Amino acid sequence: MAPEPTLTRSLRRASSTTSILGLVALLAIAGAVAFTVSRQSDRGSKGAGRVVLDSQMPVKIKGRTFRLEVAATNEARIKGMGGRTEVPEDSGMLFVFPRATRLTFLMRDCPIPIDVIFLDPSGRVTAIHTMQPEEPRRPGESDGAYDARLKKYPSRFPAQYAIELQGGMAAKLGIAQGEKIDLDIDRLSRASELEKVVLGSKEFHLELAASDPVRMMGLSGRLEIAPDSGMLFVFPDVQERHFVMRDCPVPIDIIYLDDAGRILAMHEMQPEPPRGPEENPDAYEDRLKPYPSGGPMRFAIELKGGTVRTLGLKPGATVALDLERLKRLAR
Repeated sequence: MAPEPTLTRSLRRASSTTSILGLVALLAIAGAVAFTVSRQSDRGSKGAGRVVLDSQMPVKIKGRTFRLEVAATNEARIKGMGGRTEVPEDSGMLFVFPRATRLTFLMRDCPIPIDVIFLDPSGRVTAIHTMQPEEPRRPGESDGAYDARLKKYPSRFPAQYAIELQGGMAAKLGIAQGEKIDLDIDRLSRASELEKVVLGSKEFHLELAASDPVRMMGLSGRLEIAPDSGMLFVFPDVQERHFVMRDCPVPIDIIYLDDAGRILAMHEMQPEPPRGPEENPDAYEDRLKPYPSGGPMRFAIELKGGTVRTLGLKPGATVALDLERLKRLAR
């Protein structure tokens, strides 16, 4: 594996009123869960409307059918297959991402080997890895320190899907990079949970982070951010917060919003020097520049670095959001 820079996000309490969010981008491979993607029925042409996926989907690989659990929400992708003590030969998990981007998986809290097969938007294999169990989390070890020592398994090229199978299964089947796996691309491509938000006169399609695990992981596994994408953070309470750039190699803009959706502050967050091999996690945290909310905040929007300056936004302006619905989702 050629080493690549990765993003990592974690959440910690800085004081009774301030929490620090560090930008993360490693998708933790942890546990499997059934879920549904809400909204519209499966009708219309490709790209028209959202679909509801079943919790499992049959996928044929090299003539063999696997029943794959489907992870198409941020929470399901973060949970993954962690904690499993076995993966039956005919099962696994299919990860569905809203967009194709370079991904990085790691083995968090996973005691058995797992194969990961990354696929581009057409279902073509971009990379295959047999991920090995790691040393368990050490007593008192922070999320950031734990993630930092785990081996990263990259997609190599932009991927929109990933399949996890029992360790060694990919080699047993003879799967090769570049070959295609037959997926219901039309259906999967519409099974995303994006929030449409207009900033200035431009439309963005933002992933939603409305729970602690998702807020902590943030733009997990992404080494790039598309010009019209990003993430909308929703918190269950209103308080002053600040974000920091932890292990993040790309600039990211952040917009803080109050309880009514009014802009409190905007920052162009810049990458920091990476953590040194012998650097203490707390010392690393202490040197990261904080980007404060500038007042009690409820929402935050992250965009590709340099985007905010092109939108003509000003503090005090209101961003149109479905406030009450978003607040109900926060937990």
